Amino acid sequence: MDEDLDIHSQFNSDTDDGSDSTSDISDEEGIAKLERDTYTWLMYCRAAGNLVCQYIQSSRRRIRRFQNARNGRVFMITSLEEDPNIAFCEFRIYPPMFVHFTHLLHDEYELQSGQDVDIYEQVGMFLFILAHGKGYRQVQTLFDHSL
Repeated sequence: MDEDLDIHSQFNSDTDDGSDSTSDISDEEGIAKLERDTYTWLMYCRAAGNLVCQYIQSSRRRIRRFQNARNGRVFMITSLEEDPNIAFCEFRIYPPMFVHFTHLLHDEYELQSGQDVDIYEQVGMFLFILAHGKGYRQVQTLFDHSL
């Protein structure tokens, strides 16, 4: 208890500048001011929280530029494994012939995978360009790779 008095008197002596002003705030007024400041601060926090929630909700409603966000590997898997007609429409070649052609390029002409693009994607991009006459930008968008 004596230590509490020492700390309190030390605090008062540290903050006392020696002037006898009547603007000193009583404990009740100080507590009331702190409560008002705390209430104001909480209102600002609540308003900021509401703005963050509104931003998150509005960003969720944005329409994606590409509805089917997929990469080249997923495109190749769906094209080759779902239906042979899909692969023929996309690459003008049936899946068994596509696989054989890819292995032929790998074995005879040493086609290698590179920079996150495997051999099947490379051959798929090549055949897609030949089949549809697309430019590299369309292929880049579809396969999510640069050429």
